[in-house]
Amino acid sequence: MECAEAAARAKKERAEAAARAEKALKDALASGLTLKQLRAKGHVEGLKAVGITCAEAKTAGYTLEEVKRAGFVEGLKEAGFQLEDIIEAEYKLPEILRGGFTKAEAVSAGYAVAQLQTALKAAREAGFTCKDAREAGFTYKDAREAGFSMAFLLRCTTAGQLFSSYLQWLSFFHLLSIGEFPPPKLNPGCPLPPPPGLVRPPPAPCPCACVPVLTLTTFSQWAWALAFLYDPIF
Repeated sequence: MECAEAAARAKKERAEAAARAEKALKDALASGLTLKQLRAKGHVEGLKAVGITCAEAKTAGYTLEEVKRAGFVEGLKEAGFQLEDIIEAEYKLPEILRGGFTKAEAVSAGYAVAQLQTALKAAREAGFTCKDAREAGFTYKDAREAGFSMAFLLRCTTAGQLFSSYLQWLSFFHLLSIGEFPPPKLNPGCPLPPPPGLVRPPPAPCPCACVPVLTLTTFSQWAWALAFLYDPIF
């Protein structure tokens, strides 16, 4: 019981200290001080909370250790920090992935594939998206095993985008089959549907202008999408 109370008290004190640091930073920035001047005054904690980016902090001269103290994870690679230095600074593997480094870079640095799979799951729980996973070089299978939902995967993969397009095509032809107008956004040149209760006007002189055409490119994309199902990669 005493341990739990001590932990809660310590957590509260840390939150209060972070709030004070954030307020001090906001006041300093409002007074016109630059990031370099803030660093010279010893301001570190709270940088991320007030909207400073990792790249801005590095440009102002903040070291990797200071950046870590400030709570920066995303944007480490973009800011120009080297993976070897980040590992030496004791960033964990999920944070390295969130920092912008790829699966291949992590493997080259000595991490095992099994470690990366576990790290991907932890990164997902911390806000790492399937788009981030794809850009980091993870496969569809990796993402699925890491717990990404099918809805996320469909939104983030090329095949998923094609599947969404396929559903739109089905909806379009269904509307045609029951005599309804297609959504007006399908083609800017199509006439808008009539208001409810009015008789449908006769077809335009060139109805083909308002009907999308399935091209060879579309079929080739779908052939690729079917192949995706058997060789699942992003």
